[in-house]
Amino acid sequence: MSSRFSFTSNEGVKIVNSIVTRLVPKWINGLRKLQLICIPKILNLEDVFAIDAMGGGKSALFGIPILLHLEISQNADSYPLFNVPIRLDPIGVVVTPTKGLANNIVKRLKEDLGINGFAYTSENLSLKRRAGIDIVKEITSCQYRIVCINPEHLCEREWYLISNSTLFRQNIIFACAEEGHPGPPFLSVCLTLGFSGSRFHLICCSNEHSNTKIILHTLTSAIGGTEFPQIIPYLNQQCKTVIHVQTIDLGYCIFMFLFNLTPASSNPLCRIHMYNSLASEKYNKKTIELIDTDPQCQVVIATKALSLGIHVEELRDSIAVGTADTQDNGKQDAEHAGRKEGVIAHRIIFTTTTELNKVRKIVEASGEVSVAAISKVKQTTKTKKETKNPLDPAKVVFLAETVCQVACENIIYDNPPLELSRMDCIQAERLVPCDLCCTHYHIPENHFPPSTDEMTLPPFIMPTITTKKRKPRKKVDKLKEKELEVVGMAFLVYETQLYAEERLVAPHRY
Repeated sequence: MSSRFSFTSNEGVKIVNSIVTRLVPKWINGLRKLQLICIPKILNLEDVFAIDAMGGGKSALFGIPILLHLEISQNADSYPLFNVPIRLDPIGVVVTPTKGLANNIVKRLKEDLGINGFAYTSENLSLKRRAGIDIVKEITSCQYRIVCINPEHLCEREWYLISNSTLFRQNIIFACAEEGHPGPPFLSVCLTLGFSGSRFHLICCSNEHSNTKIILHTLTSAIGGTEFPQIIPYLNQQCKTVIHVQTIDLGYCIFMFLFNLTPASSNPLCRIHMYNSLASEKYNKKTIELIDTDPQCQVVIATKALSLGIHVEELRDSIAVGTADTQDNGKQDAEHAGRKEGVIAHRIIFTTTTELNKVRKIVEASGEVSVAAISKVKQTTKTKKETKNPLDPAKVVFLAETVCQVACENIIYDNPPLELSRMDCIQAERLVPCDLCCTHYHIPENHFPPSTDEMTLPPFIMPTITTKKRKPRKKVDKLKEKELEVVGMAFLVYETQLYAEERLVAPHRY
């Protein structure tokens, strides 16, 4: 055929979908709606800003174009000519905010699409150097179809050499950034990137998770304390659970709390894992693998290091002990749960009385519960000074909601279709109503139906409720002599148990 086709034409879209259906047979229905809109535009070298919920299939936006170029270049006689160059060795560059996300993307692309990629992280680079491999030469000779890199490494000399390689530049078919939140800087970011005019496309989909029940609780224990009894009934349903925390210190406190309440018949080191930036890449990667494959691994206590787009299919429930600093981050944390098709997930948020009191005062000052009105309120301390860490206006709106939490989030994010998304759970006939709708419509709440997983873990021990009030200690970091003895004995027991466990499971030593 002499005429050249555009990937965005009707014929081009049909070719894209037919190739995907044939090359990825497990995608029975072909590409999803967002993918079918965005991928032809990416192949056509147009600029795309795609917004969708976590688990919506955004990673296919940089995996499928690689497959299309490989298929068409290797079977050129079977396809028409296109109005863009088709590369024999196509390369895509994905800028990621965390090394965990980079490793996860490479792993998923290999498993789902058979695409060979490289996570350009410090640990992976060290492994290459120790093996005597020149990673610059590997990348510039197009041995990897996808290269995931964080912004810090983009400034290094090695990446300067890579980006100036003629062969590498000739074969790049796209560069993209994975994970971002549209907000006030949105327009300036788009202009900086040159995202404007007829070749720029903003594609927005709903980030509502219809299979997730939202539950909001107030903590009855201090968030800076060492006991968190409210999470035990939820964990005893034996669902795979991620507990989100804002600090590593809080995560460690929860870990020790659960460690001490684990029955003798269950190994706490197998059942409870931590995921944070202080752990090695190898340990964090193993944690993700275990939560998906090991029936004895039930709980992951995670900081922000896990928040950004990492795919964990088996997680059913998300518990936030303390709210995230912004509504965007809290929403993203929750989206790790319920990614497996056909499951009911739960998003449990534990906030504090102090935070709710701040929310109430801000709402009273604004006179209106909306992001625009609350953004104008000057948040001050008790001494009437402007606070250094004001509450996120969108988070204030969410915590102040009294009708429907799902509809509230849909309003915050302008989720389509507007006429349906702004209804409460009962009016919109959602699969699972939020806890506010359950209260208003007098629906008995069955927070956690029994897990259908093959886990047969013994329940955590319910802690005894103590009524004795302890006086606050002035120097919380200074342990008394008896406390030092107790801590020393605990570390000895932990060392012995960890050593025995590692000897039994030699292949998993890390």
